[in-house]
Amino acid sequence: MNKIGSKSLIIMKNTIYLLIIFLIFCFNSCVGEDSPNINILELDKFPMREGTHWVYSVSDSIKNINDTLIVSILGDTMLTNNKPVKIWEYKYSDKVDTLFANISGDTVFFYQGTIELYFEKLKIIFPLQDDKTWETNVGEANVNSNKFVKVPAISTVCYSVTIYPSHFPNSAGEDKYFISSNLGIIKYTGSIWSTLVSNSYHFTVWELINFSVK
Repeated sequence: MNKIGSKSLIIMKNTIYLLIIFLIFCFNSCVGEDSPNINILELDKFPMREGTHWVYSVSDSIKNINDTLIVSILGDTMLTNNKPVKIWEYKYSDKVDTLFANISGDTVFFYQGTIELYFEKLKIIFPLQDDKTWETNVGEANVNSNKFVKVPAISTVCYSVTIYPSHFPNSAGEDKYFISSNLGIIKYTGSIWSTLVSNSYHFTVWELINFSVK
């Protein structure tokens, strides 16, 4: 190959290298500007609108049942301390429970009981992100992100909020909520056992099978 041919080949190779570098730079720039941070879930991505409902399959080891649970956000009301809340109805095949949900700052509180007499059942502090922790009235909550979860209704990346109850003597367990952006809680697992009694392990599992988010 003559000198002119060699020089042309070198120029062509350098041009290709520069083009590849340029394309890589453009791709990284687009990802940096347009892709959301999937390690953080903000409060505005947690559904709280009236008319939203979720349908779960429910398994319970103690009751030895497989049931269906429909969770619906019915509307607004006020607790006795003038705290505005959303009414969340939990409808099983044989009973109906009610929780009251309130947003205060960066926190979602769920209360159980009545309008006149209620107590905190669950507290979720946003944004959700890896290794975030906070104290609840039953124990410490810990967050892990990027958990791929498959349930009958959907397969998606979730943020798992695990609460380790620590205020009950001679017992252990955990409550784990799998929360997906714009969908809310798509799965729940709860377990508890006594440290004094053998074969006392009890678990409950909810898995999303249908939903309508407003």
